[in-house]
Amino acid sequence: MRVFKWSPTFTPTQESSIVPVWVSLPELPAHLIRKDVMFVIANIIGTPLQIDSSKLSKARVCVEIDLLKPMLQEVDLQICGETIVQKVEYEQVPLYCSLCQHVGHQGSECYSKGTAPKPTHKRVDGRKRGAVEPKQRQGKEGAQGECSKTTQNRYVPVSVTAENETIQDKNYVQADVNVTGI
Repeated sequence: MRVFKWSPTFTPTQESSIVPVWVSLPELPAHLIRKDVMFVIANIIGTPLQIDSSKLSKARVCVEIDLLKPMLQEVDLQICGETIVQKVEYEQVPLYCSLCQHVGHQGSECYSKGTAPKPTHKRVDGRKRGAVEPKQRQGKEGAQGECSKTTQNRYVPVSVTAENETIQDKNYVQADVNVTGI
């Protein structure tokens, strides 16, 4: 099951191209790592949702972006009359197929529209790839004698070999950031 943003034009056969993605702003000057400033910068990229407050030394923002639109790679910031070119790094951007409007693959891999053959699932020990399989492990000997063998679920990961279908052109956007109290 996938969860995605609801819209009034919802149809069960089409997934939304709007997804939340973590965005890093590497080497953002320390005096700009503030919630209000980071929200202004994130608003240029998409719709800011939340700031990662677990790492105060690194500027990270969760932003809603539209996968059908080009993603900004850089943002120009005007700070106290000086222009700073801020690099933007996206983390784990999902693939989106503009042909069948589903998340998880790109148009060149879309079998539902006939651009690629239907994938065959490889089996791992008689199970489908990506299936949960039980793992045997030995119990420890305790006060009541040896414990019986217990099972623990182990996930067999599915490898993703597709490259992200994004536009790599540099885009520049002007943003006036008024920094006060520094």
